[in-house]
Amino acid sequence: MTTPQRPTGSTPAMLLDELASPQGLSPTTTAGIPGGTGSTGTRYDRSPINVQVLQHVTKADQDVAEFIERARRATGAADAPLPADRTAVYRAAAAAAAEVGGDWPRYLAAMEWRTKVESELLLGDAGSIRREPCPECRTYGLIWVRAMHRVSCLNRHCAATTETGERRTFTVQQLANARTSARRLRVAS
Repeated sequence: MTTPQRPTGSTPAMLLDELASPQGLSPTTTAGIPGGTGSTGTRYDRSPINVQVLQHVTKADQDVAEFIERARRATGAADAPLPADRTAVYRAAAAAAAEVGGDWPRYLAAMEWRTKVESELLLGDAGSIRREPCPECRTYGLIWVRAMHRVSCLNRHCAATTETGERRTFTVQQLANARTSARRLRVAS
């Protein structure tokens, strides 16, 4: 039995759609396989997926869709279906943020950066956090503390300067907000 090949250039949205389709499930038998019991079962023909990553991607898509919906309500624009392509959805979000103006582009930039960093953290990469200055002391010494699911500053003058004497930590969202408010945004035209 041959496994159906995934088309090249599959977008994450297409891959998510595949998970919902029954075509990936097929009857299998272990008869004829060395050590097989001859039993028949159902298996998924595609590579296994990390459910946590799937939930993260789905949540990111929902956040962008909600952002576009709120932006449309703020401008009084009519509801329209979102584009099918994820890249087009992000372009629509950027256009909606630019149309509303104010802090909307910064909010979108913070949301996109947070999603990117959370994706990297799911894959075990904390490099983006290391490249950011601490929101409090502006030094470069942030680390991801996996056990706490928070970012901590290594600067000894900053790390333990909370009112209660505890270690100063930040969420990824707080870091994203500090990052976008500290930088001037270039609005694409």
